[in-house]
Amino acid sequence: MNCICTSICLAAAFARLAHIAARLHARRHTLLQVVARREVVGRVGAALSPEEEAARARLHELTSQLAAPPLYNGRLNELLCAVRLQRSACTGAPHERYHLDPGAQEDVKQFLSLQQKGMAHLLDTARKDLAALGIIAEGMSRLVRA
Repeated sequence: MNCICTSICLAAAFARLAHIAARLHARRHTLLQVVARREVVGRVGAALSPEEEAARARLHELTSQLAAPPLYNGRLNELLCAVRLQRSACTGAPHERYHLDPGAQEDVKQFLSLQQKGMAHLLDTARKDLAALGIIAEGMSRLVRA
């Protein structure tokens, strides 16, 4: 009987130990979550380290450069034209003033056709507006005479 009591007490002790180990594991997990959240949230009002400040400044600079690409587009186009002109001059093509590769030529063609369509649409709109203004002026003159 003593042996049965000992084994029951031992089983109860193991069950209690397993329960305590499970609670310890759960509390460690909760503690890790709290520490991680504290690390993220706790730095909100803190000053940045010099390395973080340098990285932030560099990222801000890159963002501002990417946000304003038209500043560099004109200069890049000028450089591209100069390189192409120099390349065509080095090849010794005396009868051609310049040479465009087919891809660039197609891009220019598409751009000019798009620009031409836009100008045609703009002229059409201006003509319609001018006709509408003529009708309005005629109606106003009729009202003034009446």
